[in-house]
Amino acid sequence: FIVSAPNADLKRAQNTFFESFYYGAIRFFASFFAKTSRVSEDTAAPSDNTIKVWMVNAGTAANTQSIGREQAQIIQNLIEEKFAPESGIHVELQLIPVDVVLRAALAGNSPDAVIGLSQATLQDFAMRGAVVDLSKLDGFSEAAGRYYQSEIDAASYLGGVYGIPEQADFMMLFTRNDILKEIGAETPRTWEEVKEILPILKKNNYEFFLPNAQGAPNFYPSMVYQFGGNLYQGEEDDYGIACDLGTEYAMEAFKTYTDFFTNYGFNPNVDFSTRFRTGEMPIGVVKYTTYCTLEVFAPEIKGLWSFHPLPGYENEDGTINNTYVIETVNSAMLQTSKKQKQTWEFIKWWTSTDTQLKYANTVESVMGTSARYAAADPGVIEQLPWSNTELEQILTQMEHSIGIPAVPGNYMMTRMVLYAFNNVVAEGANPRETLYLNLKEIDKELTNKRKEFHLSAVQ
Repeated sequence: FIVSAPNADLKRAQNTFFESFYYGAIRFFASFFAKTSRVSEDTAAPSDNTIKVWMVNAGTAANTQSIGREQAQIIQNLIEEKFAPESGIHVELQLIPVDVVLRAALAGNSPDAVIGLSQATLQDFAMRGAVVDLSKLDGFSEAAGRYYQSEIDAASYLGGVYGIPEQADFMMLFTRNDILKEIGAETPRTWEEVKEILPILKKNNYEFFLPNAQGAPNFYPSMVYQFGGNLYQGEEDDYGIACDLGTEYAMEAFKTYTDFFTNYGFNPNVDFSTRFRTGEMPIGVVKYTTYCTLEVFAPEIKGLWSFHPLPGYENEDGTINNTYVIETVNSAMLQTSKKQKQTWEFIKWWTSTDTQLKYANTVESVMGTSARYAAADPGVIEQLPWSNTELEQILTQMEHSIGIPAVPGNYMMTRMVLYAFNNVVAEGANPRETLYLNLKEIDKELTNKRKEFHLSAVQ
């Protein structure tokens, strides 16, 4: 506003046409030269000791934390405070859409390193030779030794390891303890126990939540491993030569999974967080990062709920196999980097326990509990503000996780399992027959892709 004397002449509230045109033209042409994606400001750093690092949004079904401007600035501050002074290596940090990375690599304009890279994208890059095999570099054993083997396996291809995990996500069982206690239902540890509590839930007008094949593509593969099966045939370099879903283990797992929707009336398309909050669904299987949503979204039920390891398959010896196929977000080095030594030093620093912990704590202090970091490093998780009980449950499930190495054509298995799931649940098709009819398409694509990458294939 303007304070002026009565009857004083005031300046125009708007520019003239020519003034608006002039300043608009300046902004337009400046947009071609301004690097709005750049986070770092040290333009005077020596180019021979400067590496280019791109941060991308993982953009997966993992529900892992997205990288935005706030997170990028926190990373930049850590670099300027710690990494650059101690290593003498300068970092040009940029926030980039994930789909730009591969195109840039093909055009010869790629960065030295990428952080926040989804598992699927990393594996695609590894199969195409776009990223460096980190297992051949000095210090790899120490850098990778902090993680569960499943997390390293998820970044592997043909015996090489092409990424260091930053984040990891998996599913757990969430329960409204107040409601289960009221109706006399125990927390189930196996799928048979899940079936046993369903009549109690139905009697009291409650529902159990289980994710559908589209919302949780790793859920059915997890059940295959729980039932004693495998996703693919072959060993070592031949792993993935054909799918292995035709076994009795895989067939029984698929039937058990779809039976929950067809025979027990599970709803495949609901918002679990909302119904968990209202109590309509006092129990369900979701990503463990749902904790962050509930802490902010449902403060009125704080202290009334908890999470537990995933239900599993009880073996003959009484042990319970509750394996879950883990999904990760990774740091990787591009094959086109001409400064691999400096880039490797950055990746080791960025994925170290100290740096990841500082980053996680800073993000949560700035953005709140909803931004709690889904760290892949157990050493970081142990120091985040989880309660002792929560920490024990998370680490227990992580210990029972498995990572799937890159398999050329693996997307076809996800696609055909989804088709089979929809045919059974939506159209009432026979589970075993439907899954079996889709196996040929999976094997056909696996064979085509293996030939494309010059690997052994079924003739």
